[in-house]
Amino acid sequence: MRRVIAIVILFQAINVFATTPGQYQWEQQRSRFTLSAEEEKLPELMIKNHVLYEYTFENDEFLMYSTHHKIIYVNSNEAIQNTIASIYR
Repeated sequence: MRRVIAIVILFQAINVFATTPGQYQWEQQRSRFTLSAEEEKLPELMIKNHVLYEYTFENDEFLMYSTHHKIIYVNSNEAIQNTIASIYR
């Protein structure tokens, strides 16, 4: 019985905190990243990889919203092709 109550409380907490998807705030005035000389030589560099998952109930359905924010430095044609291919897989 305690397990059932704990599960119900957990789902209620998820519902309360995730009723409005899209809580991630983009940096409005982000400055350019400064790379070291060694980093600039790399064909590809993941500068930022932010992943956010939000769960909610809408119309009696359990939904998951996902936000993926990536900033990738690319320095070659091959890196550009690899980055594009990884996005659309």
